[in-house]
Amino acid sequence: MAKNIINDLNEILKANNINAKISDKNLKDEMKSMGIDSLTAMNVIIAIEEKYNIQLPDDQLMKIKTPKDLIETIEKQLKK
Repeated sequence: MAKNIINDLNEILKANNINAKISDKNLKDEMKSMGIDSLTAMNVIIAIEEKYNIQLPDDQLMKIKTPKDLIETIEKQLKK
């Protein structure tokens, strides 16, 4: 599942003209260091919520710092 989410995240980043690519090698890097600012992160989250028809909890959104954090949050919501 994580690979599919990574692919979807990369498609969303590309669609938003963000020159960042998520891979297994940078899952623990902070999104800011990848050029993903808070506004871009919110746009990505909105797109993910629409794509998977889920709602990511606000309290969890504040804790997301890395792609791995985001993927884990998405996976938790998909299991519900």
